[in-house]
Amino acid sequence: RNHPCILFWEAGNNVISAAHMREMRLIKEALDPHGMRFMGCRTINTEDALLESEYVGTMLNRHAARFLAEHGPITETEYSREEAPRRVWDDFSPPDFDYRCKYLGKGGRKQRGRDFYDLTSEDLAVANAQGFAEFFHDRIGGDSGKNLYSACAALCWTDSAQHGRQSFSENGRMSGRVDAIRVKKQSFDLFRVMQDTKPAVKIIGHWNYPPEAEGYRYPEKRFNGSFYEETGAFLTRDPKAKTVYVAASYPVMKVALSVNGRPLGVSVNTKNTFLYPFENVDVTESGVIEAIGFDKDGNPCCRDAIETVAPAAKLRLSARTAPRGWQADGRDLAMVDVEVTDENGRVCPLDNRKIRFSLTGDAVFLGGYNSGRFNGNGRQDNVIHQPFVYAECGVNRVLIRAGRTPGPVCLTACAEGLPAETIALETVIPSPAPLLSPIPKGLPVREEYAFAPIENAGKYVPEAENYCKIMVNGQEPDFRGVRAVNKNGAVWGNTLCILERMRTYAPDKLDFVWDAALGVLTLNTPGRSIVARVGVTHLLVNGQENLMDGAPYVTEEGILVMEVAAVVSQVEGAIVQSDDRIGALRVTIA
Repeated sequence: RNHPCILFWEAGNNVISAAHMREMRLIKEALDPHGMRFMGCRTINTEDALLESEYVGTMLNRHAARFLAEHGPITETEYSREEAPRRVWDDFSPPDFDYRCKYLGKGGRKQRGRDFYDLTSEDLAVANAQGFAEFFHDRIGGDSGKNLYSACAALCWTDSAQHGRQSFSENGRMSGRVDAIRVKKQSFDLFRVMQDTKPAVKIIGHWNYPPEAEGYRYPEKRFNGSFYEETGAFLTRDPKAKTVYVAASYPVMKVALSVNGRPLGVSVNTKNTFLYPFENVDVTESGVIEAIGFDKDGNPCCRDAIETVAPAAKLRLSARTAPRGWQADGRDLAMVDVEVTDENGRVCPLDNRKIRFSLTGDAVFLGGYNSGRFNGNGRQDNVIHQPFVYAECGVNRVLIRAGRTPGPVCLTACAEGLPAETIALETVIPSPAPLLSPIPKGLPVREEYAFAPIENAGKYVPEAENYCKIMVNGQEPDFRGVRAVNKNGAVWGNTLCILERMRTYAPDKLDFVWDAALGVLTLNTPGRSIVARVGVTHLLVNGQENLMDGAPYVTEEGILVMEVAAVVSQVEGAIVQSDDRIGALRVTIA
């Protein structure tokens, strides 16, 4: 309560009633009478609820609340839901040269509608840049001129087990800028650069790719309508033709890339505003890759470099404790980082070896965290509360809980092929915790955080499509990254996701089967059988042709896209209404 880190209060995860909104606002006023903080909801779609709020929140609905701007500030509260584990760099990094879910494919344990992201850390960075750029340009004073958003927030700061997400192929939800034990992921640096008002660049990835002779062989996968599954076939990528991305802050106008001093080119056209792509880069050439950013006058203004590191030679331990020392109170924690380095102390970015620990002194070794490792199914590599962890991209972290006797504590780390390493810590006599500092009376104005629009056609490209949102009983399903488009009054989108959500509300009113191999969707509802085929512009309803606005198609990811209302309106009891005021298609089913 009243903690200065709280900027606004959120009344709900999704649509709430006007009475609920009013109740939450009054509670906020009672608990936080002088806080100057707002109360609103993550998604508001009705005017009566809007009038009871103090800010408007949108959630993945791409400006559905744009008509509400006159009431108060608009905040996008959840613009990036994509997920990727820290341990997987990109499609050109061993051991898998791809992201392979632990329980993917034959004998898999995935559930319908879960674990559908199939992204590497590089893929996640590209998706994060797309989400941030959209709301960045639509901010008040932004490039698009829409003047909609006062703020935007990505979904998660930290990977975690919230909602039990990813429990069937990962042991944490992986949307964070840092992983579950707070080690930085690639997206951490991406966001650091995107939000920097000064010139900054960061090369996405590493520079320790193996020689071409090592294969770059990866499993072929297909999307079966619910998740990705391996086909059993293997393909090979060309490591001499990788796209390398350089993240750059808004003031950077172009980026030059070089390897070992040899220019690879200059990129002036961005991908998603904050990423500069360089195609057909030979990543097997070791040495130094360097990026240089240039300002609007053509002057070099920032740079970043990554160098190839030598083989692993040693472990490095470093401890983090509270500013007043590691308290011997039986509960205070020390974090110890472990890194696999070469002889020069550079972290080995592809190392994933097992690291064992032993502890002496009055303390308890609590262990660490690894993504995608479980016990069971013939596996015994879960690290929770175990005396070992695995390095991820050469780095990991473990926790130690202090005992009650002040004195020395020593932690030793061992890994096959490397000498043991020990770090000495010491717990101290407990001292009273300091009081919180006084809460500031207001938020300071930081003029240097203002982003002035820059005249550069490459920085902002208006969207070509008329995007909208689709709501089922007032809530928006997760559409697997496929955004709904309004084409001349007909809304096209990921129809299977909508049918899945409708079935949860009314399982007795519809059932459907999607045959990805044949490209046929068969839906049954009382009194009707509906068949849709990829590439065919009509439905068959009880054998009779019903013309649609166009032919269904399948995306490169294997997702069915078609005119939504044509199918959904056939379900018994379903009502489909277009809400042009907020750019939405509303589907209602009892």
